Amino acid sequence: MVRVVLENIEKSFGPVKTINNLSLEVGDKEFLTLLGPSGCGKTTTLRCIAGLESVDSGRIIIEQRVVNNIPPQERDIAMVFQNYALYPFMTVRDNITFPLRLHKAPKDKVERKLKEVAEMLHITGLLDRKPKQLSGGEQQRVAIGRALIRDPKLFLMDEPFSNLDATLRVQTRSEVKRLQRELGITTIFVTHDQAEAMALSDRIVVMSKGNLLQVGTPNQVYESPVNVLVAQFMGSPPMNVLDARLQKPDKVELRDGAGGLVLVREEAKRATSIDGNNVKVGFRPEDATFSVGASEGIPAEVYVEEPSGTHMLLTLKVGDRLVKVVMPAGFKAAIGAKGGISVAEGKLHIFDANSDLRIS
Repeated sequence: MVRVVLENIEKSFGPVKTINNLSLEVGDKEFLTLLGPSGCGKTTTLRCIAGLESVDSGRIIIEQRVVNNIPPQERDIAMVFQNYALYPFMTVRDNITFPLRLHKAPKDKVERKLKEVAEMLHITGLLDRKPKQLSGGEQQRVAIGRALIRDPKLFLMDEPFSNLDATLRVQTRSEVKRLQRELGITTIFVTHDQAEAMALSDRIVVMSKGNLLQVGTPNQVYESPVNVLVAQFMGSPPMNVLDARLQKPDKVELRDGAGGLVLVREEAKRATSIDGNNVKVGFRPEDATFSVGASEGIPAEVYVEEPSGTHMLLTLKVGDRLVKVVMPAGFKAAIGAKGGISVAEGKLHIFDANSDLRIS
């Protein structure tokens, strides 16, 4: 069993605290993603696990062994970097087999493992090329091959798809997920792309400014975000969040200057422990509908339409705020058309206005 445990990890660069008292457990064979915006500490966390950075305090435990003072080459970890880090003067064959040759593995083992990895990654025909002769997706597969050839206990990936175009990103992440499931390697993956995190992960760790905000399955993090930051980071387009007043037990009135708007939702009945009645209400664009001419719901007017083929993304003016709503592909409305936004039952999120923490 290859479990990774982080206990109260702290890391600073000068006066800047990059990781703040982070505790986390990664299960055997789990695919766990560290997700967050640039500068949130996710890559530093990964580099500390790999041994490329030392921690200021706390413990890193891999397979029941504290590895704080163990050098990277002795942690039995494979890492794929954002820039692939291939040797430009070596062929694909030599790049992939370099870790085994460095440890003076028998030649027959090197050739056997090379054949296995090349077939697994569909790069057998590329073995005699050099990195400059490869596409971005091919270079990425070579980097993964070099990591996998050692049969590592732990697989670390730092933004490995960021240099690929949109089509290759989707294709390559599918291959990585298949490989991870097939090989059963405990994997920690770093990305700022929530779509990648949702598609790949068993669990997601959302980070901000060195702090762990939420840990859960993709569905848990998406459907029940712990605060406004997580709610708006997960999802594209992000969740709409508006200031409101809670009229107990079952009404929420928006405070955006649009007038006496009242939403009646079952969720508000559970909001019984807030300080005062100021709240923030959120709803995802795909959970809302705009009806031209409707007098019920949230008063809004069409600001812009963005067709995408599969759907129509509407930007609507609600008071002085812009709100996104996803409509069917055939939807049409004139710019400036007025109507109402309704939210599907059970899909309204309510947050405390002071702490931004989720209420219901």
